Amino acid sequence: MTKHLIPSVLRVLVSVVSEAQDMTEILKPDKMSLNFENALTCTLTSPELAKRKNELQKAIFAKVKHVSEVDDGYVFQFDDDESLLPELFHYVLAEKQCCPFFQQDISIGSHASGITWKVSGAEGVKLILEQIMEEAIPNRE
Repeated sequence: MTKHLIPSVLRVLVSVVSEAQDMTEILKPDKMSLNFENALTCTLTSPELAKRKNELQKAIFAKVKHVSEVDDGYVFQFDDDESLLPELFHYVLAEKQCCPFFQQDISIGSHASGITWKVSGAEGVKLILEQIMEEAIPNRE
């Protein structure tokens, strides 16, 4: 997902330029190194990503009953379906490996109120989620 790296790089560069007093400040070695540790980049190859999206659509998003937007991401609501939990846990663990910038929370409600999966994170995460949902949940309300 290198297309998500470009906005991150641009934000860093704009920040460096806007904080500098003059061009000599920009060229200092400490300003030239960029930290991509928290960059919003997926480590999957294109074929792996296509496979993951297909799995996500069939196993997880096909069972979504409601989607709610929150400030830093989205909350996906599912029926109280115990068979979903292993698939959801498997998916969350796999996503943690390739997209560590996602904050993922699974909640099991009381009295058959359902399962929720909140995916959130830093600036830019919502845009990534919107792109994923556009492909994976075509008839989303």
